[in-house]
Amino acid sequence: NLKRLNVSENDIKDISLSIEMLQKLEILNLSRNELTALPNTICKLSKLRQLYINENMINFDGIPSGIGKLGSLEVFSAACNQLEMIPESLFRCGNLKKLNLSFNQLITLPDTIYLLGDMDILDLRNNPELVMPAKPIEMKKGDGVEFYNIDFSLQNQLRLAGAQIPPSV
Repeated sequence: NLKRLNVSENDIKDISLSIEMLQKLEILNLSRNELTALPNTICKLSKLRQLYINENMINFDGIPSGIGKLGSLEVFSAACNQLEMIPESLFRCGNLKKLNLSFNQLITLPDTIYLLGDMDILDLRNNPELVMPAKPIEMKKGDGVEFYNIDFSLQNQLRLAGAQIPPSV
């Protein structure tokens, strides 16, 4: 039943794969540790709203490619890491309101960043090599934007394949 977990400042090097057992977790603070990667199982925390991984040693490979499955994620804070790029899937988190990527070595961001229209705070300070991708003139249905809104969930893929899927509870 744990909803908030703060394990910051503990010299943690690895996160257990069993973190997926914390299905009610909403806030996870892993800041100021010695992490180089997040486990893929973190993507199974469907109720996670805030994820703080500031001041670690995480690079692009350390962020799971499935992070876009965190549909409830509102805050992603990864300041002071070793990020040169961010997985495009992060920008599939449609509820993302605050994104802190300051004090990294970002070179660019995926152009899908412009699909997050409800973003309140985007902190990119102190990324001296950062070049923002060109903003599309206007993204609307029919311009290829549907490519970015593909539902890769198993239920949707089965539905597309013609399987009879019972409605979700």
